[in-house]
Amino acid sequence: MTAVLDNETTIKQNTGQETKKAPLYKVILHNDDVNSFEHVILCVMQVFHVQVEEAFKLTKEANDTGLVICRVEQFEPAELHRDQLRALRLTADMEPE
Repeated sequence: MTAVLDNETTIKQNTGQETKKAPLYKVILHNDDVNSFEHVILCVMQVFHVQVEEAFKLTKEANDTGLVICRVEQFEPAELHRDQLRALRLTADMEPE
């Protein structure tokens, strides 16, 4: 029995048995008093490949509320994005949705 991953992040057994969705994880960016607003915007653009407007929106929410959920995605990309943010010296976590 091998699992086949389709475009909806659903794992299906070739035997036609039950369909199970892969768990999703939130990538969370926290506000800090160390990094400048501009630095965070540039990092968000680099890690998530978004335009400046989207990066500004995410950064502002983190600044105003203390954190922002940047993405909800499967484990591997969530872990990668969290690690990339941390490598850029930002405070980031991930948790199950």
